[in-house]
Amino acid sequence: MTEEWGPFKHLFKRVEVPAKSILLQEGEISRTMFFIEKGCLRTWVNNDGREITTQFFFEGHSVSSIESFRTNQPSLYSIESLEPCILQTVSQKEFRDALENSPELRMQLEEHL
Repeated sequence: MTEEWGPFKHLFKRVEVPAKSILLQEGEISRTMFFIEKGCLRTWVNNDGREITTQFFFEGHSVSSIESFRTNQPSLYSIESLEPCILQTVSQKEFRDALENSPELRMQLEEHL
């Protein structure tokens, strides 16, 4: 896990997901942020029934539909595992609670983003 996530490390939960798992469906509200410990994720959009990959994420990257996660608006894209993955996850609620209850964490995050 990269240094900027250190203050939030205690909030993350380790999960293993098989290949081809949809972690977030386009149009849903993002309630989870993912940090890839092992594996590969992709983001994609549905274009008239065709899946268009927009980005790949590998070990050491964090992934979420950040605008959806922050604003509770529907995600513009899906997130899917391409292979079996080990992920560290944090829920939107736990993340927000940590920021609200700790000005120090909030300041540390703002410095890194």
